[in-house]
Formats: sequence, C-alpha cells, structure tokens
Amino acid sequence: MINAQMAFEAAQKVNRANWLKEAAERLSNRILSVANTGKRELTCSIDDLIIGAENISEAGEMLSYIDKILEELGYDHIIKPNGTLIIGW
Repeated sequence: MINAQMAFEAAQKVNRANWLKEAAERLSNRILSVANTGKRELTCSIDDLIIGAENISEAGEMLSYIDKILEELGYDHIIKPNGTLIIGW
C-alpha cells in the first residue's frame, strides 16, 4: 500500500496539470473571442492569468508556463509597467 505522502504527491500532480490546462484554455478562449471581433491583440491583467495560484511561486510558474506557450504558438506579448499584458497576433 502507498503511504500518505505518495498519495498526496499523486493528487498534486493531477491538480497541477488540470490547473495549467484550464489556464491555457481560458486564455485561448479569450484570444479567440477578441480575434472574432477583428482585433489583433488581447489586453488583460496579469492577475487574470494567475487565478488559482496559492503563492508567489505558483504564480511565477503559471506566468512562465503561459510565456512558453505564447512563444511556441507564435504570439507576441509585452507587459506594460502597470502590469497589463498585451498579446498580439
């Protein structure tokens, strides 16, 4: 039988994967919604991207994950000094 720590780690792994997947889908839906209006950029707050983060480490992990996905998919993105993220295509 597995111990409690192993069960906890297994649950955490699934929860983290679902959290990342949900964030990517939420962002993708927002991009598609804006693109369907004819616009070529999405403006949002970084706060919108770290929903579900429990601490600064997790928020950083989420932002790194989103940065990687945006670059892999060919999006341009910048963060303004006020924390506004602009994603362009």
